[in-house]
Amino acid sequence: MLNKAKKWGLVSVLYNLREILENRDYRLLNQIVTDPQHCLNNILPPIRTCLFDTHDHGHPYELPCCKYNAHKQSFFKQMSF
Repeated sequence: MLNKAKKWGLVSVLYNLREILENRDYRLLNQIVTDPQHCLNNILPPIRTCLFDTHDHGHPYELPCCKYNAHKQSFFKQMSF
C-alpha cells in the first residue's frame, strides 16, 4: 500500500511501515515509563528488587511469567524483551 502511494505521487519518500510502528511503540513506552501521571503507568510490572550482573533488558522491571497466549502478545510483554 505504501508502495502504491509512492508510485502515484501521494508521498515523496517511501516509508517503511515496520520502522514507523516500532518508533511509535518505543515513544509510547518511553512516555509511559517516564511520566508517573500517564494513564498506563500503573499497569507496568513491579521494579526489580535484586539487580545482579545479568543480561540488561533496558528497563528496571521484573519480567512477568506468561501463561496465556493473549498475555504473550500484549504490548507490554513485547516491549519488555
